[in-house]
Amino acid sequence: MNTYAYPGGYYTEEMLKLGGEFGYDHMFTVIPGKVKRSSPDLTLPRYIILGNHDSIFEMATSFREDQDPIKPGEIGVPAVVQTTPYPVTPEAGTIVHTRLPIISADLSKVENLDPASLSMKVSGFGEVPATYAAESKTISWQVNRRLRQPSYQVAIHWKDTAGKSPEAPLRWSFHVDRESTYLPDAE
Repeated sequence: MNTYAYPGGYYTEEMLKLGGEFGYDHMFTVIPGKVKRSSPDLTLPRYIILGNHDSIFEMATSFREDQDPIKPGEIGVPAVVQTTPYPVTPEAGTIVHTRLPIISADLSKVENLDPASLSMKVSGFGEVPATYAAESKTISWQVNRRLRQPSYQVAIHWKDTAGKSPEAPLRWSFHVDRESTYLPDAE
């Protein structure tokens, strides 16, 4: 791998072209930030590691990818791969850009579901007044207060017509982009 650090970290558009012509694959700037897989190869940021504090060294060497690119001034939320046995909204592990989402789960593949036994719990709210649509077999709840935490967990419990609960409730979490609600809508 051929790398190049711009003298003083500053570069021009001409230098980007010349770097490729001279066979450099990766070129470093003085732009502060961590190098991620999505970073452009010709303008990689630099990250100074102050090795005299263990916590700073740990943060500097723990590179995690985010689901959404980090915007200036935004703290990245580490991506955690989650799967659910049934379709849910917001999808497990995603970032929502509204503080009043509809939280729902499609339970059409659950056999012998007793609708009267359904309950939805959301962290920070406890049990919520979710509604069940019998025709689509979907339980949903429109959040009625603005979400203020960076992440939320949802758990849905039910029993079958014989009164037996599944081995584990349906659980997932999602993240909230709290800054996006303050930005003007793009036209």
